[in-house]
Amino acid sequence: MRRSTTLIATLLAIVALTGCSLFRDSPREAQEKQLARDIENAAGFSVFLKSEITDQQRTGVEKWLEGEKGKQKIKPS
Repeated sequence: MRRSTTLIATLLAIVALTGCSLFRDSPREAQEKQLARDIENAAGFSVFLKSEITDQQRTGVEKWLEGEKGKQKIKPS
């Protein structure tokens, strides 16, 4: 009886220890997820307008940019 209890406890410990790693990402998957997060957080773009643009056109572009999802801020220069 004692041996079977020890055997069962040992098997449960082994299964528990190996089972913990089943839900972890491989190093490559973890690196890919980190890269995707970094790209998502650092993504941005710039809009360059010609110098002869009118104030009305500039205002139209700024209003369009303000309506876009995920916009952080507009920095006219």
